[in-house]
Amino acid sequence: RRPERSELGRVRRSRRGAEPVRAETPANSVIIPRPFIAIWKKLYFEPGVFQPDPSRDAVLNRGAYLAEGLGHCSSCHTPRDKLGAEVRSARYNGGEVGGWHAPALNGLSRSPVPWTPEAMAAYLRTGIADAHAIAAGPMAGVVRNLGRAAPDDVQALARYAAALDTRPAAVRAAQAARTLSVPPRGRAPASGPGAIIYAGACADCHDRGRAADGGALPLPQAIAPALPTPANLIHIIRDGIVPQADEHARWMPDFASALTGQELIDLVMYIRTFTDYPPWSDVPAAVRAANKADQ
Repeated sequence: RRPERSELGRVRRSRRGAEPVRAETPANSVIIPRPFIAIWKKLYFEPGVFQPDPSRDAVLNRGAYLAEGLGHCSSCHTPRDKLGAEVRSARYNGGEVGGWHAPALNGLSRSPVPWTPEAMAAYLRTGIADAHAIAAGPMAGVVRNLGRAAPDDVQALARYAAALDTRPAAVRAAQAARTLSVPPRGRAPASGPGAIIYAGACADCHDRGRAADGGALPLPQAIAPALPTPANLIHIIRDGIVPQADEHARWMPDFASALTGQELIDLVMYIRTFTDYPPWSDVPAAVRAANKADQ
């Protein structure tokens, strides 16, 4: 018999694949009244079209366009006020995102080895660069996406990001030389609870350096111990840095099941002594906050 119209529709749909799905747009769940959003936009939103800086070359202007537009790098790397707006006077001074600290990219950068355009380009493409730590936390996803971007765009973005650090080249070069000459444990004490934990859990990789088979970055060169907050270091030690299943990348095991809460605190406080910065004020509270955020 001749099939009915409804049957023909089912046949056609089955040939195309899946049955159609009825989906309705969910209701707006934002609790802030729309008039307040309009006020916020009036205060902070700056409409406009990107204008190249005539003092920059074409590559640097392309990097600025990508960073300030599509990349919106300042959204993470700039602190925010109580209304959630970027603090314009502190642009690229470092910010907080998802329980992690996004480091300062300007002259306040705490990267033990200052960034060069070449190192930044390698990092943005692959998540790792010589004398710099592996990308972790929210930055890991950024790097994963940039690995598929046009190489010229990544180079331009890297040049712009590196140029945000306006300290004189000689100052940055001297800092890099000092850092690279520091021994694997800096001038950290040789004894104490943190030193014992480090010797058993970390030293075999980090004291040997990346040049050794299975070695890792010496921690005086890593940025996490030098940041204003211990949040990043806590996350990295506790959760590790694990690439996705289809990625061929450096990794670090997690120590969540190997360390007690107090041992994690002792280790974080000890690694801080690898730097020239004063001790963090309240590492136990930071550990509790990281644990609470994951519950």
